[in-house]
Amino acid sequence: MVEMPIEIPDIPSLHGEKAIEALGEFIAELEKQSRNQSPDKQAKALAKIAKAMIASIEAERETPKPKRVMRWFSFSRTKAAKNP
Repeated sequence: MVEMPIEIPDIPSLHGEKAIEALGEFIAELEKQSRNQSPDKQAKALAKIAKAMIASIEAERETPKPKRVMRWFSFSRTKAAKNP
């Protein structure tokens, strides 16, 4: 048996608004295809997953970033330098 190498295409990584737009276009294409044909379970599942991904991206944008916490080591080193 001869093994053939598989070429993996270069897929761009999308974030934020660009990812939401791409997922929206994907959902629109699924809905367009389902209007022309009877919608199948796979198309419905893909649309549901894409909508969940959009909700996740939007929730991440709205979540405040955690404040940086001073680590004990840097705190103790600073305090030790002030109090020899």
